[in-house]
Order: sequence, then structure tokens, then C-alpha cells
Amino acid sequence: MNPNQAVCNYALLRFMPYPLTGEVVNVGVVVNCLQPCFLHFFAEEQMPDRVKALFPEYDAAAFAAVVEAMEKEVKRISARISDPKGCQFAFNELVRPRENTLRFGEVRTAVTADPQNFDEELFRRSHAWNRKRHRQRQAKGDLFVSGGLKKAHGVRGGFFNPLFSSVL
Repeated sequence: MNPNQAVCNYALLRFMPYPLTGEVVNVGVVVNCLQPCFLHFFAEEQMPDRVKALFPEYDAAAFAAVVEAMEKEVKRISARISDPKGCQFAFNELVRPRENTLRFGEVRTAVTADPQNFDEELFRRSHAWNRKRHRQRQAKGDLFVSGGLKKAHGVRGGFFNPLFSSVL
């Protein structure tokens, strides 16, 4: 490994307002690096269009409030970190599975030459890929038609249940 590189652990922040459906949208990332020792967080500040499309009845103000609460919690924890062992403990506690609207995905590891900006880079990459994929699906006609979901894909009233799609 190059001495200018750092090993970072990260987890994507997932928005899941309805656990029964299991549908999620990645809306942020948390990054933990031990050398240099830090915990960074980066997330959407306002409800993105892809969240509005998947969960049209969810309140944008509620989304902003839960993201702001998560950001405050990460800042509070980050301010108390003083050593690599505490940093790793805080990260592990932060990303452990919970039954919340915002949940972290699996922990992943990456090597980067710029650990201080790695959270923004991950966020930018994942969102650029999501926008590209969304445009491709729209162009193929299998995602949205005139702002509404296609009924041919088993959607009625904004709720999709693959078990009953043939009944609709």
C-alpha cells in the first residue's frame, strides 16, 4: 500500500420509511478512517426526486428532519473521538442494525489517497450512477409514464407488491 493512502470503512445511509416493503433509497454515507482518525458524514439535505418518486406520500419536511437529526448525532459523536480505538467503536455503534427510517447498509472497506474527501466522493459517485440508471429506465419506458407508475408492473395507488402483481 502506498504510504499516502488510507484505509477507510464506510456504510451507505439508506432511507426506508416502510420496513414491510423493504424498499430503500441511498441518501448518504458515513466514513470511518483510523489513520488519520476521523468519522465523516455526508447526506442529502432535502428530499431527492428519487425518494419522492418511490415514496410520494412521505412528507419532505419529515425527511429533512430525520436527516438533520442523524447529522447532529454524528457530529456529537465525532466531537468526542480522540483515538483510533474510540473512533472504530463509535463507527461500529453508529452503523449497527436498527429499526429506524434511516439505516446504514453493510460496512465496506476501501483504500483512498484522499480520506478527508472520501465521503463526498462516494456520495457523488453513487448519486451520479443512480441518476444515470434512472434516466436509462425512463428512456426504456419501464419506470415512469407521465409522472405515474405503470400498472403493467403491478402498481396500484403507489404501492407495489410483487406477490400480487398478476392479480392487479
